[in-house]
Amino acid sequence: MNTTILTKYLPYLAIVIIAAAAAVWQGVPLVTGYISTQEEISVKKDKVADLERKVDVAKKAQQQEEEAPAKEEKLIFQSEIKNAETDVYFNEMYETVLSLAKQTGIKVRSMKFTDAPESDPIKRDHSSSHTTTLLKSEFIGSYTQLQNFLREIYRHQYLMGINSLDIVPYEFEKKVLIIDMELILYAKK
Repeated sequence: MNTTILTKYLPYLAIVIIAAAAAVWQGVPLVTGYISTQEEISVKKDKVADLERKVDVAKKAQQQEEEAPAKEEKLIFQSEIKNAETDVYFNEMYETVLSLAKQTGIKVRSMKFTDAPESDPIKRDHSSSHTTTLLKSEFIGSYTQLQNFLREIYRHQYLMGINSLDIVPYEFEKKVLIIDMELILYAKK
């Protein structure tokens, strides 16, 4: 009886087994493809989220830059005396450097005026409309005085560039500094 039922339904059972095997054989690549597609989507979502974060950071930086007070543009000194010698152009600027030194307590040891280096961009590119000079100076002062002096040079309304700055402590008193500074002064002709 068992064998007759088994032999009677054997062709159907074989068809069901073959159909199940065919479904598994066809379904495995589909499932694998689905899983790999889901993984790719997850990776792409992470990349999109990362890019959105970067865009937000860039927008915040741009907004902060726009909200920050605008840097004031430095003026180039213009003497009231036209077509004068270079020393006349810079006489007021020399006096300004001396008054800044006096105001901050820095002592002036020496000052010499020479031509600005040829590598200076204003001298190189605007020599017909601007003149430059190099003020080689030696100052003596404390760290605080030097800091205040440099701050005042930075805050000054006219453009002055620091070409070089060498600071050496005084041999006998380490709190006292000997400062060799080269300032480039600019003026319109």
